[in-house]
Amino acid sequence: MKMPLLDRLLFVQGNRCFFCEQPLERSEASVEHLLASSKGGSNAEANCVACCRALNALLGSMSLKEKFRVVLNQRGPFRCPGRRGPGEAAPASELDASGPGPGRAEGLLRAAVQSLAAHEDTRPRTEAALRNAMRALLPTMTPEEQDALIASLKSSGKVIEEGGRLAYDL
Repeated sequence: MKMPLLDRLLFVQGNRCFFCEQPLERSEASVEHLLASSKGGSNAEANCVACCRALNALLGSMSLKEKFRVVLNQRGPFRCPGRRGPGEAAPASELDASGPGPGRAEGLLRAAVQSLAAHEDTRPRTEAALRNAMRALLPTMTPEEQDALIASLKSSGKVIEEGGRLAYDL
């Protein structure tokens, strides 16, 4: 029986994220194509690594050069988005535990702003990339909540769209 690609990558990487080298549970992991599939990259193991879902969503279909820039722009050891280090705030998935109700929208907004503020050098540059990053960061969010979150980020002036590109005022 052939082992799934993600399982093989995790095994080869010692169940650690390729980028930050922190322990990575399968439920948090995804396959990142170094040369994006949309740019002709293959599913061969030589082109794939296991990393956290939030980072995969953030990198999206960036070129390999852009991905290197994201990693190299970090100050100190590289940390994947949505990962917690000593003394850091809880990840958005923990902040999003209030369940349905009026407080949930506020919790989602707070979690999104906190994550965007913490990752200044790797913020999504397009709305599609922002949607992917928010979906990875807050996996329990419904499509309607995602639309409302992005509308709230824009109406509050925290996300500014200029010519199809996003800027941030956090």
